[in-house]
Amino acid sequence: WATWITNNSVGEDHGHGVWVDQSDGSIYVLARIIGSGLITQSAFQNTSAGSLDIVLGKYTEPAVVGGSGVRVWQTYLGGSGDDNPYALEQGPDGNIYVTGYTSSSNYPMIGGTAFGTTASTLDARSQTTNNIFLTKINKAGNSIKSAVIGGNASEQSFDLRFDPSGDIVIGGYTQSTNLNTQYSGKGASNTNNGGTDVLLFKINSDLTTISWMRNYGGSGNDQINIMNVKTATGDIYIGGTTSSTNFPLTSARQSTRGGTQSGFLQKINTSGTTQWSSYFS
Repeated sequence: WATWITNNSVGEDHGHGVWVDQSDGSIYVLARIIGSGLITQSAFQNTSAGSLDIVLGKYTEPAVVGGSGVRVWQTYLGGSGDDNPYALEQGPDGNIYVTGYTSSSNYPMIGGTAFGTTASTLDARSQTTNNIFLTKINKAGNSIKSAVIGGNASEQSFDLRFDPSGDIVIGGYTQSTNLNTQYSGKGASNTNNGGTDVLLFKINSDLTTISWMRNYGGSGNDQINIMNVKTATGDIYIGGTTSSTNFPLTSARQSTRGGTQSGFLQKINTSGTTQWSSYFS
C-alpha cells in the first residue's frame, strides 16, 4: 500500500526518516514541508507556522494484503523560521524523538499534558542562528517537549541514538565560539577550529540536562553524519566527513586525508572520551 502525506504543497517536500514500533507495528514518518498542503489528522499543530516545517505522522498497516493503511495522526511542528528534521528514533519510554535544526525564535517547547507543563531550561532560541532541536512526541501524537541547543553561530544535527541508560547522543556540527560559556562544565570549547566543527553531546530523556558536550575539528569543515551505540557498553561509533588535513586523530588506521574530502571514523566512550579516531578513504 502507499499513500500521499501532502496534497497541494507549494514547495519541495522531503521524507527524512521512518521508524517502526516493534511492539505494535506502528509506522512513524518524518519529513519536511514548505508551506501549506500537509494532510493533517488529529494534529498537534494543524497549520504551517513558517516557511519550512517538520512533518511527523503515525500510520498502521492494512489488516489484509491489498488493503489501505490508516493515518492515525499527522501534524506540522515548528515555529516562524525554518525547522528541518533529520533523524528520529523511538526511546525506551515509547516516545518518538526527533532532531534537526531550527531558526525559529518561537519553536514549540512544551505542549499537551503527557510531559507536564514546565518547559526545559535548555532553550537557545535566543541565539539568532540555526540551532539544534530535540523534540519528543508521545505515541498518541498530542503532547511534545523540546530542548534547543546552540551557540552564537550555526549548529545542525544529523543523527541521534539512545545509550543503554536511556540518554540520547546527538551528532552534527557547530560553528559557534561560545559553547563552553553556554554549557559551562560540560567539556565544550569556545574555539572554532575552522569552518564547521564536529559537535557531539549527550542529553537525558527528560531533555533537561546535558551530561557532556564535545566540539572539535581541524582547519576545514568537519561534521558527524551517522552514529551507532553499542548496547553492552554505551560506546559510540561515529562516521562523518572532513575536509581538514589536521583532523584530530588517535591511534589512527589512516593518518592522512585522501583527496579533498575524506570520511572519518571514531570510537567515543560513554563518557565522551575518544578511544580512537582515523581518516577513512
